[in-house]
Amino acid sequence: MKSQDRWHLQRAIKGNHKWFQDLETGHLACADNSGHYPDETDDGILFLNKEKPIVMGKSDHIFISTPVLNPTGGMSHIISGLAEMIYLVQEHGMQVEIRAEDGQKTTLRSRQLALALV
Repeated sequence: MKSQDRWHLQRAIKGNHKWFQDLETGHLACADNSGHYPDETDDGILFLNKEKPIVMGKSDHIFISTPVLNPTGGMSHIISGLAEMIYLVQEHGMQVEIRAEDGQKTTLRSRQLALALV
């Protein structure tokens, strides 16, 4: 199957990733600037891992880390921006875990996150 036949673009986020629905599996996968479709990128196919939360925290700087899986189930993450995080929370029901500098963690769901950002 050709790449253009396998992937349906869901959202292209300026300065971040393009998110596609895999028409073979129904899962959501991302592509960075190294390839047009997820299977054409340097990292290969990375599916959104809905079992883990997006993590937002601060080390030397504020970061947003989105959980992903490779096709064999290996876990990893990608660095995301705020617009990408909001899209994944609102459109795909992702949770966000906010990690404070003191180590405390708070998990927010889409409605809670929307209220927190207002």
